[in-house]
Amino acid sequence: GASFADLVAAYLAREPLRERARRWVKYWTHPLRPAGRPAPWRLARAAWRGSPHGLAYAAALLCCEAEFAGRPELRRRAAALLPVPSSEATGGRDAAELWRWLVRNN
Repeated sequence: GASFADLVAAYLAREPLRERARRWVKYWTHPLRPAGRPAPWRLARAAWRGSPHGLAYAAALLCCEAEFAGRPELRRRAAALLPVPSSEATGGRDAAELWRWLVRNN
């Protein structure tokens, strides 16, 4: 009986802390990470929620649900998960770039 957004939050909560920390170190130290530089406050908030990989996949799940269920508020929740700025003006290009980079470097 849980909502889809609650299930995605449970997915993020299951990620082990050690794996989360390892992926953040890899993200931060990689010389070719995506151009979108997160603000320190945004990065700190994202680090508590999940790894860059987990956050990117959770955001993708929320965007798919927003598209298929016609729930545009899920897009805002998805954008809030990402460690890079993603605005309506960029059309989500920063988020897409982050996702492609994470898939290539997983």
